[in-house]
Amino acid sequence: MSTLKTVAAFAIIGGVLVSGVKSQRDFEVESDRAVLQVMESNDVPARARHIGELVERDLSGVDGVIDVRGLGALIAVEVSVDARELCRLLLERGVLTNAVTPTALRLAPSLLISDEDLTIGNTAIVEVISELLATDAEEDAS
Repeated sequence: MSTLKTVAAFAIIGGVLVSGVKSQRDFEVESDRAVLQVMESNDVPARARHIGELVERDLSGVDGVIDVRGLGALIAVEVSVDARELCRLLLERGVLTNAVTPTALRLAPSLLISDEDLTIGNTAIVEVISELLATDAEEDAS
């Protein structure tokens, strides 16, 4: 036997006030609608494509980057350096990534990230890869 909870809740989701005394299900539906309104008003599918294009533009052809692939804002960057170390160093700079293999980095930026913040993250990736390549070259020379 299922029972619905009645909740008194207030939330602001995407600038839309969702409030009142409602069943839990009604509140969830209203919240979902607010999220969809934000996605529609920001044209999230187009934004996802744009993010992917910017990442590909900024990282393709960079020394140490073997390949940039993905769909929209879900991106994999194949690198010639240790992706786990790259991920760790990026986190120290405030850039959240995921080393999915020893040579692949997963990027999944927010669909609402600004171009400026995305460029900052892409620049950090390029700088850290360059630093790791320089360290590798120094170790090879020793």
